[in-house]
Amino acid sequence: MQYTYYKPPISLRPYIDRYWRCNSNGEKSPGLFPLFTGTGLDLFIHFSSSFRTEENILPTSHIFCPRKPILISSDGDLDFLAIRFRSGAFRHFCSLNFKEFSNNFLSFNEIWANEGKNTVDRLQEEQLWSRKIDILNDFFLKQFYKHSSIIPLLDHSISYIYGNHDSLSLGLLAKDLNISLRHFERLFKNEFNISPKKFQITSRFQATIRALLLSPDKDYLQIALNNGYFDQAHFIKECRLLSGMPPLEILKMKEQNAHFYFKSLP
Repeated sequence: MQYTYYKPPISLRPYIDRYWRCNSNGEKSPGLFPLFTGTGLDLFIHFSSSFRTEENILPTSHIFCPRKPILISSDGDLDFLAIRFRSGAFRHFCSLNFKEFSNNFLSFNEIWANEGKNTVDRLQEEQLWSRKIDILNDFFLKQFYKHSSIIPLLDHSISYIYGNHDSLSLGLLAKDLNISLRHFERLFKNEFNISPKKFQITSRFQATIRALLLSPDKDYLQIALNNGYFDQAHFIKECRLLSGMPPLEILKMKEQNAHFYFKSLP
């Protein structure tokens, strides 16, 4: 499969990590893509076959915000454009609460009504990929100015936890924010539909799996220890809880290229 990455404009980069295209170019796709419990959100627009879950064929456009493991599959060629939002950032672009799209596959239309439908129609009609990116930039800038959150404290905290998952004390973070730990936990849970402790655990797991799948090193234990796990048993237990798989099964995903983890953009 061929991947192409596009940077968003500077004004959107604190919230959108990248636009990315996946095209199977006639090659056989891996078939199954296990999605693990994660911290972020991706928005997909399909130009060929859409994904399916065990229960449903997903719409032409849909979000992924997995808070529990799930399997998706593709029956045909893959050709899609996706938007990867940074942790907690999607709330700056719509009026929905995280409770409404965690573990759901809402479409553009369900999130943004006619504005969303019209944008997907324009993307489907446009042939030039550079113009597709321009359409998305215009759309998300407009939504940002309309919906941007007014709680910068939470933007700072979720970014800080994500980047310091292996060593952070939530009590000290709350103290630095000049609020009580209980008040911080309540604010965080109300905004992101996940407790800060669970988010910290998930961030550690996600960073470990990302390193495991992108590293040529097959010694998963050292990668796990580097990310703050105490020992092999600790990592295996959390791996089964958050992915439904043991580490050796996840290593097979690397061989099959059946994952959507990427290196950081320069």
